[in-house]
This record gives sequence, structure tokens and C-alpha cells, in this order.
Amino acid sequence: MKTNNKRSLTSRLAHKIIFLENVTESKIEDPVWQEKCQSFAEILPLSECNYMNLEGFNFGNFITEEYYLFRIRYLEGLNKNMRISYHTKLYSLKRIVNVQERNRMLNIIAHEIV
Repeated sequence: MKTNNKRSLTSRLAHKIIFLENVTESKIEDPVWQEKCQSFAEILPLSECNYMNLEGFNFGNFITEEYYLFRIRYLEGLNKNMRISYHTKLYSLKRIVNVQERNRMLNIIAHEIV
């Protein structure tokens, strides 16, 4: 039975994403984004309803915003100041959730940067 779960998890983590980190030393300098690490992810778009349930907040005007849920295997050292690069799109990290605090999976809520 565990074999089936592993296959389904592996098949879901099919999108290669890159985590970028700002390496400038000062906040007044223009940001310089460098690759920190890579991972494979499951990427799911979030509707306004799902986002509110995950965040626990009530936002009245986020209907047109583009939020996504990135599910990845646990990686140490990620923070909300990073970005995700996937193909030609960039995403800012809004929330990083260590699923059940078990250091196995992370759910990352991210907003597409236009």
C-alpha cells in the first residue's frame, strides 16, 4: 500500500521550481535574485475561497489576484523573503506551512508577480 502512495506523490511532484534569494546587502539597493535551491512541486491554483480558508483571513477584493499552492518535500532554510521561479513566471511567498510539523512536506502559498 505504501508503494501506491509513493507513486502518487512522486507523480504529483512533477513541476521543477527554483527558489530565488535576494543577495543584496542593503534594502535601498535594487534586488539581485540568485538561485538558492531547486525542488519538484505540485502546483495548484487557489480560488478566493480556498485562500481564505488556508490563511484564516477575510479579504474582500482578492477575486482577481492569482494565488497558488506549491506542495514540495520539506526543505530547510526557506523563508517568505524568497521567490519561486517556474518557467517564465515569478511568485512571491506569502506563507510556508510545515504540514503536521513533521518535516516531510511543505505547503507554500504564493502570489504570482505580474
